[in-house]
Amino acid sequence: MKKILLLAALTLPLVAFAAEEIVGYLGVTTKNLSEAMEIALGVEHGVLVEKVSEDSPADKADIKAGDIILEIDGNKIHSYGDLKDIIHENPNKKVDIILYRQNKKTTKKVVLGEREKTKFAFELDIPELEELQEVWVHREGKIKEQIEKLKEQIEELRKELEEIREKIKS
Repeated sequence: MKKILLLAALTLPLVAFAAEEIVGYLGVTTKNLSEAMEIALGVEHGVLVEKVSEDSPADKADIKAGDIILEIDGNKIHSYGDLKDIIHENPNKKVDIILYRQNKKTTKKVVLGEREKTKFAFELDIPELEELQEVWVHREGKIKEQIEKLKEQIEELRKELEEIREKIKS
């Protein structure tokens, strides 16, 4: 119950004051190209499409995993941030997307979708007090074991040092 109250106290103000905003949607998961990938593929910029959401505008336009998005309406795409900004600014707009697929450039005409902009996203996993106590007891036990081992090692070193002193004296 405490978890629910804490979560409500944290999120309610965020939800209450967040402005609703509609943004464009393409429906792809992408990855920025490394310099090595650009060299290997012979491209100067772009983002790699890793996944295409089913029934998304990208899926309907036949964009596939493995494609590289080079440009949207003449705007070069250098990173995920570039892609996201252009897509978000153009809900329901028809755009030309230049792709690099299997060593060829191709243009796809895509009608972007729309969705509500994500206001916030976080995942909160608060362990129960009992779980925290179990972890503490477990770690405390481990620490005590390590301390005991260190004490034994120190005692052994003292004995060795004493033996060395005795040998030096004689």
